[in-house]
Amino acid sequence: MGVLASFIISLAVVPTFVGRGAHDGLLWIGPATIIAGIVVGTVIGIKAPSAAKAWRRILIILAMLCFSLPLAGVVCTGGMVSTISDKSGGSIAAGAGVALGGTLISGFLGFVGLFLGVILLVIGLLVGRDRQIVYIRPPPQQPPSSP
Repeated sequence: MGVLASFIISLAVVPTFVGRGAHDGLLWIGPATIIAGIVVGTVIGIKAPSAAKAWRRILIILAMLCFSLPLAGVVCTGGMVSTISDKSGGSIAAGAGVALGGTLISGFLGFVGLFLGVILLVIGLLVGRDRQIVYIRPPPQQPPSSP
């Protein structure tokens, strides 16, 4: 569970810092998200009352992270546009190329995030549910009829 969580957390978090580049000392973000995902998955697994409830909680959290993947692509594109425009002296072609590539990446992340999020959400909502309790009431008593 922690490995799955670390993969999706790093997929959603790391692209937001890619635009800033390695020159800002952000190389620790990738391993930190993997460790954080494993820790979060482990804590949820330990605190849950049953294994099915743990899977339910982590799958719903991961579905929400999958739905945020296009946002990570947009933030990554914005960071890259600002970095490229600073380095190239404001070249319009460089900015347009980065914006076009970022749009394609955001679209791909949206496509993957939507389908993966729907799959994880459906599985998460079906796993670990409490059984339905059905109450059956006896039929109401009819008062005796008078002749």
